[in-house]
Amino acid sequence: MIKILNVWGTLIMFLSDEQILTLIIEYVSDERYKQAVLIDGAWGSGKTFFIQEKLIGRVNEYIASNTENDRSVFYISLYGKENFSQIIDDIYTASLETYFDNKLGEGNGEKIGKGITFASKVITTGLKYFNVDANDLPKISDVKKLKNAIVIFDDLERCNIDTNQLLGFINNLVEHNDIKVIIVANQSEIGKPKLLSNLPQKYSVVLNPQLNLNKIQEKKSSQSQDDKSSEKIDVEQLIKYTEQIFSEDILYEKVKEKLIGLIIHYRADLDNIYETIVCKYIKVESTKSELIDRKKLVLKIFDQRQHCNIRTLIFAVMAYEKISTTLADVAFEPVKFMTGQKDKILQYVVEESIQMKSGKKLYSWTNSTAQTGTVYLENAGIWGESVFGYRFVDTYLSTRFFDSEEVKKTVLALMNQEKNIEQHRESESALSYNKLYMWWRLEDEEIIGLLDKTRQELKELKYDPRYFKDMIVTLMQLQHFEFTTIDFSDYYNTFVTFMKKRLEIGSDLNKEQLELLSDDQIFIQKYNNIVMPLFELLTTRERIEKEKINDSLNLDKSWGEIFCAGCTQNKNDYLANKKFVYYINPEKVIEKLQVSNVMDIYSFLDGIKEVYSFSNLNDFFRDDAEHLKQILNVFDVKSLSNGKITKRIALEKLKSKLEESFELINK
Repeated sequence: MIKILNVWGTLIMFLSDEQILTLIIEYVSDERYKQAVLIDGAWGSGKTFFIQEKLIGRVNEYIASNTENDRSVFYISLYGKENFSQIIDDIYTASLETYFDNKLGEGNGEKIGKGITFASKVITTGLKYFNVDANDLPKISDVKKLKNAIVIFDDLERCNIDTNQLLGFINNLVEHNDIKVIIVANQSEIGKPKLLSNLPQKYSVVLNPQLNLNKIQEKKSSQSQDDKSSEKIDVEQLIKYTEQIFSEDILYEKVKEKLIGLIIHYRADLDNIYETIVCKYIKVESTKSELIDRKKLVLKIFDQRQHCNIRTLIFAVMAYEKISTTLADVAFEPVKFMTGQKDKILQYVVEESIQMKSGKKLYSWTNSTAQTGTVYLENAGIWGESVFGYRFVDTYLSTRFFDSEEVKKTVLALMNQEKNIEQHRESESALSYNKLYMWWRLEDEEIIGLLDKTRQELKELKYDPRYFKDMIVTLMQLQHFEFTTIDFSDYYNTFVTFMKKRLEIGSDLNKEQLELLSDDQIFIQKYNNIVMPLFELLTTRERIEKEKINDSLNLDKSWGEIFCAGCTQNKNDYLANKKFVYYINPEKVIEKLQVSNVMDIYSFLDGIKEVYSFSNLNDFFRDDAEHLKQILNVFDVKSLSNGKITKRIALEKLKSKLEESFELINK
């Protein structure tokens, strides 16, 4: 299928992979075609993947089935090449590989040929073992007068040789050596390496007042030539003019016109190569199946984002494999909840991979304690596009840090939450807010009636607190679309009042679940102001619960074991609140260590390790720094151990862990 797309204001026709292969075979087989073929595409468009995975194989198949067209295919990357000798060297190596493939069997040529260059071509050690006569090897002269071959030059724009000299070299091969040449390049980047050299001198030329920039800048009908001459140029214009004056475009176009007979614009057909990518880069069979089953989900996101970079796809599926493999041993019934979570995780991985590879920032979690939640994209606020986000995904994509156990706990908690909500919804299907949830499908009068009913049901404490965030957001959405007949301040006040009463009765809702995720700070501030009474209630409740950590320090027996159990039970809460040692009384810790036995000290250490179990502690526990410092300032191992050897060893390990944690927090 032919696609015609608007790329930077220019309509470009993109052929399918199969259509391109047909054209190349026609070029290779027809002796009348003397010029080279250029396959042009942006970086990451999949050109090299197409060449290596499809084109070379198809051309070799054609050659094998047509004995009258006996040509060898050489693939040469020009990346970083400094001189023509290096290129000739690579062609020679490729010819050796072909020779050994023919002599020893397919695949053996690459193993041997890669180790032989011009400098080592006369080495014959070991060749007799393979029954190879060194005199039969291709000669340097054979390469220099190479005939009847197909040479694929990749990465033209990344070659350090002057572009026009390089094209002249290639043209010589085409015209005088009867070689079919296929050039693979990103034309928009050709000449850029040279352009960046000697920039100060080039800028000086552009800024020379005697240079008439009118000749290279676009004419403005509203200004005279005199007006333009007196204009000052800004930095952006300076860069533009430098590119125009010193680019190699003019000469390149002339050389290209002579050398290139056909330009094929390449754009990865992700639908066509998706399974190939998955099978090549994904090792775990179960993950391969998951990704192939979710092909439509993945490609829909790429299509919506108008992104077709093959490297992004590879990056995304490999990241998903890491997470999917971790979740493989998590058993949960019914299975649909795990399936749903994997769908959401994959969607977020793909969304954020595209963000990252497009040079945009990943969603920032630094202003929130939440580990998961709905993320509103592109500073769009509540009326913009959203996706369910996972903090561990962004952490892994940006830093490659991955806590498998934490990922399992996070996903397991979400599945339990979703299961509970589903059970609540089944029992609460008659509640009014379930109809109000999609308010844009209702008539205005219905909305007002449902708001009144929802308020009454809140008063009767019929709603699970997990509904509260969505309820407030719904009110904010209605207010944004100017429902002037609704007294929103009254609804906000009464909704929050009844919600607060429901929380006071008892609930496992925490601040993390009530927080709203968005890059729209105005929206966040308004939401936070509305639900502030709920945040204050939850903060007070959490503080009381977390400060119970000090109760274990008042016990005489097994205090360390009880402390460790509390750490395991409340670890996620400490992470959510970004406080742990902050809740501990430093003086009580030192007093307790003075009289503790060895087992209690090790249990206390285990509790510390349970919470401080990762390296980026500075992202979570900055508030702990002061209390850690106070503990370490008076942590005298010799004094606390009372001359006991095993106690001294235990205290040294504890102190080492506290010091390590303190350093990580203060990074």
